[in-house]
Amino acid sequence: FFDSSPCHVIMYKADRNIRHAPLPYGAKISLFSIQGPGYIGLSALTSSDLNVERLMDDTIPLSFERFVFQILPSKSEVKESLKMAGDVIYGDSVCLRHFSSGKYLTLRKRGQSMVEKSCLKICVMEENAVDDVLCMGFRILPRYKVRSEGEKVRTADHIVLLAEALDSRYVHVSTLQSADSNFEVNCSTCCTSISLSVYDDMLSTDSLRLGEPMLLFHQQQEGYLCANRQGSEVSSEAQKCDFSSPAEINWGQTSAYASFRSSPNPAFDALATAEDCISEQERRASSKEEVGTNNLEATLKATSLAELNLEATLKATSLAELNLEATLK
Repeated sequence: FFDSSPCHVIMYKADRNIRHAPLPYGAKISLFSIQGPGYIGLSALTSSDLNVERLMDDTIPLSFERFVFQILPSKSEVKESLKMAGDVIYGDSVCLRHFSSGKYLTLRKRGQSMVEKSCLKICVMEENAVDDVLCMGFRILPRYKVRSEGEKVRTADHIVLLAEALDSRYVHVSTLQSADSNFEVNCSTCCTSISLSVYDDMLSTDSLRLGEPMLLFHQQQEGYLCANRQGSEVSSEAQKCDFSSPAEINWGQTSAYASFRSSPNPAFDALATAEDCISEQERRASSKEEVGTNNLEATLKATSLAELNLEATLKATSLAELNLEATLK
């Protein structure tokens, strides 16, 4: 950047979680168990068993797509297609579709919990599964009396999920650890408080989001900060960018923008430092080569001048000899 020069940040997309905003059908969400504490999801994308990975030091678990669900209206709901355009209401029967696997949160008929034998088994199954399926719908209810049935469900609310086929069975996180040190998710008469978080909502804001692609626009130069693929010098005259066809990219004279992310990467900094050192070494070597060339040219010029002086001296000597010979005659 130029000194004291303003730059504008232009976002491609500005989706951000907004606390206490109404939760629309079709939104991608994560379910955080307050009891765990941790996120409800799959231990692996190839698995069908649900559990909670306990968080250590408030860290986010790796491969977070394992914990992302899409909230949809239950198949038993009337006018399902119309509900898709609205918000989720307390008391609605909903389906939770695991976003990566495409499978649905399911209460099994004959399945028994592996850890708590008195509880029913909950897993994810294909939508068209028939055998051993008790229900795929769950009523969404408020955990505390600050919300009531008929109100809109909002992000960051604490909820409980009641099995649609059973009046007294809730989605529950076991307090006992399984063999893999996780906490099993099952269906019990005891409920577990779950916090809703929107993974990637459809509400646009002007806030900068970590890891979001952006454009840096230089106001004085009237150009975008871009990368140069072909290594040519950056133009000092800023021109407006033309995004119509791919070509060389630099300040202003660009037809393809460079995507920058707001998260720092030390590897990129180290690479840039190494490239700067190499460029400096090349510049110094080039300077030494230029100095050597100039010295050689000066030496050749001095040699040529000495040869001319010697030739002039010989001619003067020959002329003196001719004059002496004439005098003698």
